[in-house]
Amino acid sequence: MKFSKNKKYKEKFQQEISVGNETLSEYCRIIKSNQECQEKIELGKWNCNIVRNEDFSIESELKFKKILCNNVDNSRKVLCFINCKFSKLEVLLKNVDVIYFFECEFNNFKMKFDEDENIYDESRIFILNSLCKGLFLINYHKVCFFYCDELPNSASSDTHTLSLVNCSQCMITILNHLSNPIGFNIQKSENIECIFVAYDKLIVLRDEDSSHFKKFYFNLEFKEGIIKSFVLATKQYYQYLKGKNDEERFLYYELYNYLDLLSSHGTDKLSKKFFWYTTGYFINPQRIILNCILIILCSSILYLYSGFEIVNVRTVDYSFKIGFDLTLEDYLKSLYLSVITFSTVGYGNIIPKGFGEFVASLEMLLGATYIGIFTGTIFKRYVD
Repeated sequence: MKFSKNKKYKEKFQQEISVGNETLSEYCRIIKSNQECQEKIELGKWNCNIVRNEDFSIESELKFKKILCNNVDNSRKVLCFINCKFSKLEVLLKNVDVIYFFECEFNNFKMKFDEDENIYDESRIFILNSLCKGLFLINYHKVCFFYCDELPNSASSDTHTLSLVNCSQCMITILNHLSNPIGFNIQKSENIECIFVAYDKLIVLRDEDSSHFKKFYFNLEFKEGIIKSFVLATKQYYQYLKGKNDEERFLYYELYNYLDLLSSHGTDKLSKKFFWYTTGYFINPQRIILNCILIILCSSILYLYSGFEIVNVRTVDYSFKIGFDLTLEDYLKSLYLSVITFSTVGYGNIIPKGFGEFVASLEMLLGATYIGIFTGTIFKRYVD
């Protein structure tokens, strides 16, 4: 079962996702292909100073600070760390506009930004094909890209952990094309927009513990138990949008029910799937109209083979042995009977016979039910 609004979500975010994906993969290709002797490398519009194969820890803190403070040509500072390790280190970043980390390893590494200093509007942090065993961004308010296309073999089974502390108004784009899980934590932060890209699914959530919103473009094959928190978070986001009378609340209401379906089992899952196919969660009028058309068309075929009488004219009764070799006039009469029966009008000028009486009774019940469902759906969608 595919989430019906997935295409609409993809169209909404595809430009941003595609640009980020192509750009970051291109950055990785450029960095990987550059010569070891180069001290600078051009990435996009940035001219980066290169730092290679260094281990930064508490013992080498002064060396790291010296690299950060070394301003070249009094221009915007852009650094690219390649194959470096950062362990149990906390640094205060000043006058650094763009930082690239390529094939680096982070172990309890904290990057703290000065709250009193205005961060340049085009400040960026790029974390490319790097292993994060604990990476903290503190007081950060701009854009961060986390891209994983390949990792060293020794890190293939590790979990990435990225944490935001005291951050706000920043956007985190995580493009993860590997199976490595992402541990994403937020502490004392708000208004954080997050896009998680992996495989071909999208989830949009509101975090339970803060007021920020997260857009997940993620694989729906979750581990046991994780999806339950997604269901709760999505339901809270729907309630939030409902209070604002936001039209997108219906997308998240449908998403909430879809995630709830994924987390259910047995007869419960079967009933929820039936509820989705027959009613569209009472927010999808297109699905209800499609079901009505299918009922009418199927019933019209059954009337032909169960028999019906055109009052004072003739009786139509096809045999299954004849197959579907029927005339257009008979089918139009059968279709007309199906429409007036479904709408519960019942003019009486065409009367079903035999098994057709049972078909008509069932169609009338479905017609009355679906008319009520359609009215309620239109009211909920466009009036309530």
